[in-house]
Amino acid sequence: LTPQPSTTGKRRNTRVNTRLLACIRQPGFADEVVMTENMSRGGLCFRSNKSYVSGSPIEVAVPFAAGGANIFVPARVAHVMHKESDNITRVGVAYLQGDGLLRHV
Repeated sequence: LTPQPSTTGKRRNTRVNTRLLACIRQPGFADEVVMTENMSRGGLCFRSNKSYVSGSPIEVAVPFAAGGANIFVPARVAHVMHKESDNITRVGVAYLQGDGLLRHV
């Protein structure tokens, strides 16, 4: 795992390149199993063939094991970048706690 340097002043946590299975659960849609690109203490990034809307509430289980005792945590879609040339969407996710962003102690 290789830490990635921050590219924006808004980022509080170092990102680490990952390739872990995650399951994305969104109300009204089927669960989607994806591969993470990177993770940090505050969230993660994955690629998908599906469309996501920035700000949407989701739940995430990572690492994910089909048929396992997975733990889903509340999150929101923080940003979405769609690449039309290969029809892939890169989705940034921020973990939530209660009704707000994850609070660091």
